[in-house]
Amino acid sequence: ADAEKYKSEDEKIKNKVEAKNALENYAYTIKNSINEASSIIDASEKATIMAAIEGVVKWLDLNQLAEVDEFEEKKKELESICQPIISKTYGQAHTPQPDSTSNTNPSRGRGGPT
Repeated sequence: ADAEKYKSEDEKIKNKVEAKNALENYAYTIKNSINEASSIIDASEKATIMAAIEGVVKWLDLNQLAEVDEFEEKKKELESICQPIISKTYGQAHTPQPDSTSNTNPSRGRGGPT
């Protein structure tokens, strides 16, 4: 009976650690990505993301014993702020320009297999 009790407690602790680590890893990954992309990201959008990350890091410092759902909710909040900006930034960076040599006009006959 004790073994099952401890196994259940161990599982709860493991899940909590994984949720906390997922939030921390996401925050630091985004922070590093934004710093690397500073030449293509709008300064105000970078500031928005960095403020959100700073808020999460402070929250983590104050809530080390938070529950799994709290860590997951914070991660979702951060994603909702970061993802639209990142998608827009990287979408613009990879969008072919009109004078690009990429094949955006299929009538040139250089399209893929037919």
